[in-house]
Amino acid sequence: CERFLILGLLPAGPGGSELRGQVRSVNRTLAAFSRSEGQHWLDMGALFLLPNGELREALYEEDGLHLSREGYRVWASEMSRFLAR
Repeated sequence: CERFLILGLLPAGPGGSELRGQVRSVNRTLAAFSRSEGQHWLDMGALFLLPNGELREALYEEDGLHLSREGYRVWASEMSRFLAR
């Protein structure tokens, strides 16, 4: 049986925005699907947020959607930790 790694969408846009709510909704659906299908699930979203729920701006480009070089470093580090398990 093949196993897949399903990644949660990263937070995007301002806190409380419609986009942020859509990301949370999609992630809930993906998490439920991965559990029901016995797949691996990884949600890194918390790594990209400040304690107040706003984006860690240094990890994103100015558009608040695409990752910066530092954002990709955080993403790659977490992927490496997960895959090492």
